[in-house]
Parts: sequence; C-alpha cells; structure tokens
Amino acid sequence: MRAALLVLAGAAALTGCAGQPAATFPPARLLDRGAGESVDPKAREVPVTVRVEDERGATVEGAQVVVVAGWSVFFDTPVGGHGSVGEDGIADGASDAAGLFVARPRLSKNVKYLRAAAVKGGLAGATERKFERDDDGSAALVVVLRPGAVYSGRVVDSAGRPVPDAKVQCHFGDGDFDLECGVADDGAFRCGPVPAGTGKTWISAVHHGPLREVWSQGETHPTTDRQIVLVVDPVPDTPENRK
Repeated sequence: MRAALLVLAGAAALTGCAGQPAATFPPARLLDRGAGESVDPKAREVPVTVRVEDERGATVEGAQVVVVAGWSVFFDTPVGGHGSVGEDGIADGASDAAGLFVARPRLSKNVKYLRAAAVKGGLAGATERKFERDDDGSAALVVVLRPGAVYSGRVVDSAGRPVPDAKVQCHFGDGDFDLECGVADDGAFRCGPVPAGTGKTWISAVHHGPLREVWSQGETHPTTDRQIVLVVDPVPDTPENRK
C-alpha cells in the first residue's frame, strides 16, 4: 500500500471556482457492521429499546439508529491464555413516532456492553459503553441528540486531482461507530455530525479498486468542525495490485 498523507487544511481547501454552485452532499449514514461474536442463534431474544430525544427531553421521530455490542473472548491454551475483543452491529433502523427503536437480538454470553448512536439532520448522539438489564432481562438505552462536529475537506491523489469515487468514513465513540458520507465530483466531502464527548474519533478515506485507505490521526472528544484533505492514490484494479 502506498504511503498515506493527512494535511490540515484552511478554508481555501473548500473554495470552489467563482460562479460555480457549491457541492451538495447526501446525508451521512451510520453503518451497520453486521454481527459476529456478539450473536448466538441458540440464545433467547433480548428486547433492546432505544429512546431518541432532544436536549429538552422531547422524543425525536425519524432518526437513524444503530445498536452495537462490544464483546470479549478469553480462552486457555497449553501455552497460556489468549483472547480477543471487538464490536458488532446488531440492529439498524429508525425511531418511530414515539421516538423509539426496538430490536430483539440473540446476544451471546461474550457480550460485555451495548451501545447506541443516532443521527438526524445536524444532530447526533451516542450512549456510553455499558450493559444494564431490567428485571425482565430487557435493556433500555437513551440517545440524546445534540449539535455535533463536522469534518469537511477534499479527497485527492498525490497530484492534487479529486478522487470522487472514494468514500469518507468517520469512526467515533472509540471506534464503536462508523459514519459514512459520499464524495462530490470535485473531491469535496462533508461528514458529520459527530457526537461530542463520545470518545476518540478518526476519519478515513476509502477507495476500492483494489482497496486503498488513508486514516487521520485520532483526536479525543471533538467539539468543533474540522477541515482536512485526505490524499489517497488509487491504482488499477489488476491481479498484480491485489497481491
């Protein structure tokens, strides 16, 4: 893989040509990673209810919601103990008229915490890492939507040419959640909102054909908008380049 470059950019990085309309960006979406170690098809269903509300406590309809499960596995071997940890997506949907999203995953015994994130418009929120069940075995999570930080800039190659077929992802909540946004024809992107105060955040540009990926340095608890340029050099999709 070629070397990746992250450049801190000023406002000029987003300035288009005079007289041309500003780029429009589709709404960013939370990604569902899919389940792995966190799900056991033989386990009983666990009702998980996510309530989405604003800062005043009013319920929010139509927010995109993703629920993740953090898991850890430890096992003994003849040469000592070994283990692994990870996060799985276990549910993805939208809050209803009552601000609720309900999932019924079959959680494995390896699950250590549940966490939910939600986005709508310029608002975002995420819960902390914890796993508290009610007496009946169900779990309830409350996501509070607030204004979040936005990452914007351009994806270009090392010659400064735009890479419009790339995707930009913002990984927040110490890596538990992924927010994906598209790239405009001129390479410009706008990815957010990212919930404030939810742990370390990274941003990456991904180009498939074959995969080329560049990551920014992580920052903890972003609270203000960021402007960056991500430099990624696509290569021809040939067998030689897939080695």
